[in-house]
Amino acid sequence: MKSNKLVRDLKFETGNLGEYEPCIMVKLPQAAHRPVMEKITKGTTLELIHMDLCGPIPVTTLSGNKYAYVLINNYSNRYTSTYLIKTKDEAYEYFVDYMNKWENQLGKRIKSVRSDNGKEFVNERF
Repeated sequence: MKSNKLVRDLKFETGNLGEYEPCIMVKLPQAAHRPVMEKITKGTTLELIHMDLCGPIPVTTLSGNKYAYVLINNYSNRYTSTYLIKTKDEAYEYFVDYMNKWENQLGKRIKSVRSDNGKEFVNERF
């Protein structure tokens, strides 16, 4: 900053920084962390579907939707489908539509579904 003339009369003393040393040490540039790669086994499309229901969202859509229902196909470059729904119990109908669409298009069956075991997914319909 001093060399670019952004600050005048800047005095920087080297040596003991006292109580400010931890702050300065934390702000020093550090080497970037290596990304943690999720161990991905070889799989095929529709082998594993992740699903979650988010909401209620504080601001509803113009059509009254309060929830976002997300379905992720793990082995197809993590293809994601998101549906905006009004109530939690609509999730089942959207899952059936999703399942029928992709099983018919690809000629494969969904092998497993993973969720957070929320009440909307742990019931007789699912």
